[in-house]
Amino acid sequence: MHTFLKNFKSLNLYEWILMFYPFSLFNSTIINILLFLTSFIFLYELIKKKEFNFLNMTWVYIYTIFFFYNVFNGFFATDYLNALKSSIFQFKFLFFSFFIFICIPNCKNLNFIIKIWVILLLLVCLDGILQYFFLTDIFNFSRGESRLTGPFGKRAVIGGYLAIISIPIIFYYFCKFNNYNFSKKIILLIAYLILLCTITLSGERLSLIIFVSSSILMFAFYTNVKKLLICLVSFFFIFSFFFIFNSRFNNRIIDFINILSNFYESSYGRLYESSFLLFQKYPFFGVGFKNYRVDCDTQFDPRPDSEFQFCSTHPHNLYLELLSESGIVGLFLFILAFYYFFLYVKREIKKNRNKNFFHQFSNLMYGHLLIIFIYLFPLKTSGSFFTTYNASFFWFSVGFVLLILKRKSKK
Repeated sequence: MHTFLKNFKSLNLYEWILMFYPFSLFNSTIINILLFLTSFIFLYELIKKKEFNFLNMTWVYIYTIFFFYNVFNGFFATDYLNALKSSIFQFKFLFFSFFIFICIPNCKNLNFIIKIWVILLLLVCLDGILQYFFLTDIFNFSRGESRLTGPFGKRAVIGGYLAIISIPIIFYYFCKFNNYNFSKKIILLIAYLILLCTITLSGERLSLIIFVSSSILMFAFYTNVKKLLICLVSFFFIFSFFFIFNSRFNNRIIDFINILSNFYESSYGRLYESSFLLFQKYPFFGVGFKNYRVDCDTQFDPRPDSEFQFCSTHPHNLYLELLSESGIVGLFLFILAFYYFFLYVKREIKKNRNKNFFHQFSNLMYGHLLIIFIYLFPLKTSGSFFTTYNASFFWFSVGFVLLILKRKSKK
């Protein structure tokens, strides 16, 4: 306990803010306050230290052009006030990454911060499991008809929250699995199974697919073929158990299979169709941020007899969202920015792979890189990329990648 309190006292203000990020996601107002706070802190430190060299990264230039392009494009949107507000406030996400990159002084306390996040994840799991069996959680939030909400109130996002935050942490711990003693290995495996079961019970199919596929990828890299096969067989039996004895899980899987077997006729197929038709109508510049929901309703519905709605608040796919709201120009700038981002990451890894720090935190970085790949994967359905909740996850991972690459560059 004394060591635990001592670690808390060793954290500086910025590390406290970083540690608080996963806690802030339970409330949209709090996460917005945190994002604006970190933006102002970043600007203050930037002016104070006068260290502008990091801004010379090519991907930052291109993403800045993408940012101003969307602000300018917003003036021509149908709901221009909403478009301008949404596009202008995108700066807080990039600045959040730069806050992690610039303002976290060193990584000596990072291991302790990660342990706090592990405790938080397990408490969220406990809350979700209680809600599943007793219909309400410890905050008296009721579960949804097909999905858990846990401590998120009416938002059924507990599965995605657990998956996205835990994947880099799992990479961080399991890459060193063979170096742990027996008791620590058992604790890690129990924690992993608790996460897996909670995400499965959450009813969020995509979150479960992301979590399991990321785990398989990790096992493929860090274990031998025999252990990988054991993991695959274990997954098979776990999901077979849930499929047979859990009707909610059974229904979600059957529904998922039906969607894949006839995607065009599914609810997602309808939204993809509406966003693509909107892109065809405004191919170069799109309709402006947050205007898919406005202009989609003015379109002709080619299949009015479909049981699924033609429009929603967003197209449920990153690239269709970009095409319909930013057009070809916006999509090109976005892809180009992250093409250069990955070139930068590749170059820095190659340059610093032999430094001692690489062996301590590189696997955490690879976990965050995987999160970035998941967000950018073109065939994935998704929530709106540019909303506060979803975007903060993505830019949190970008910030961590930049932080670890920066620290690796020092001897």
